[in-house]
Amino acid sequence: MRDSIQLEPLPQWTTRALRVGLVILLVAMLVCAYLTAGFVAEFHVLRPTVYSNTLQPLGPKPRAGGCIKSVEKTLVWECDDRSVFERHRLGCRVWLWLAGIPAGVLRAL
Repeated sequence: MRDSIQLEPLPQWTTRALRVGLVILLVAMLVCAYLTAGFVAEFHVLRPTVYSNTLQPLGPKPRAGGCIKSVEKTLVWECDDRSVFERHRLGCRVWLWLAGIPAGVLRAL
């Protein structure tokens, strides 16, 4: 007969550390999901980039975009109030990076 291997139970501090790690991971995932849902609710993520009057990229087209003017198939933001883009600065920067906007342009945001 084969001898079976007897595994010792993990120490209590190890299981507590695993639980704390899982809770931290769960909280981080919930925060990311909350920020992503807020960004998607505020913007049309599958639309072209909106540019400022100085042709700096701002981000995707906002859903409540009353200040957008189409100039030769380019969306231009005409209002001075850019709070919608500033509120979601991280999401806009990630979206611009995924859209292929160069990193030098992103530093201006």
